[in-house]
Amino acid sequence: MAEERKTRTLSKAAGAAAPKRSARAKAPAAVRAGQEAQAGAAMVRKTAPRRRTARPFDPALHHEEIAREAYLLWLSRGGAHGRDEEDWHKAVDIVQARHTATR
Repeated sequence: MAEERKTRTLSKAAGAAAPKRSARAKAPAAVRAGQEAQAGAAMVRKTAPRRRTARPFDPALHHEEIAREAYLLWLSRGGAHGRDEEDWHKAVDIVQARHTATR
């Protein structure tokens, strides 16, 4: 019976020793200091994000890709001569559409 009393008193003591949890845990001091710094920074006026301006397409930068497309157009026509400028202009349009669609 003496052993039974000890276990009862230990269980009561163990239950009483556990701290009660508050509804809201307090933040560490470092976090509070960061929040205060953010509150001060909130007073600073922020600028609007910059919009990306579309750069005009420069065929000189994509010369090799345009040449490859013109060659493929020439091959698709059966290799007939005399329409090289037409193939080149179509190739420029194809490459330009490809690069403006990805931006």
